[in-house]
Amino acid sequence: GPAMLSVGSDLHVFFRGQGTDYRLFHATWSGSSWNVQTIPSAYSQLAPSVTLHDGDIYMAFAGHNNRYIWLRHHDRTTGTWRSLGYVAGLETSQRPSLVSTGSQLKLAFRGAAHNDTCVGSLYVDPTNGPGTAGHTWYHNSGTQCTTP
Repeated sequence: GPAMLSVGSDLHVFFRGQGTDYRLFHATWSGSSWNVQTIPSAYSQLAPSVTLHDGDIYMAFAGHNNRYIWLRHHDRTTGTWRSLGYVAGLETSQRPSLVSTGSQLKLAFRGAAHNDTCVGSLYVDPTNGPGTAGHTWYHNSGTQCTTP
């Protein structure tokens, strides 16, 4: 299903297209109307996970044609989305979950090659570019959370 965030007086809803439309969308309700935009270069067979961290929206999602966990960043000041590539060494076949504890991001997912539930801290490298592996993830649980 869709993911939602409340930021100030705005409601943000995130969802994927219908059927074979794997694009990810961001809809904002300002109290009187919806503004829907396609998130650039973001595709998944599953809905994304989102969280508010340091005043900006972060998104994690499973790739539509691979098992990587991809990240996007939405800058509230400029209103633009930026691809942060994918998390190196992590793969999933299910929807990941992303949350902010205030001081750090936490990422949970089911490993693609096993049934371990993996939970850990995610350190995002803001310089990591689209289509590239990066970032650092430290697991708190699960024994087979990274791929060789």
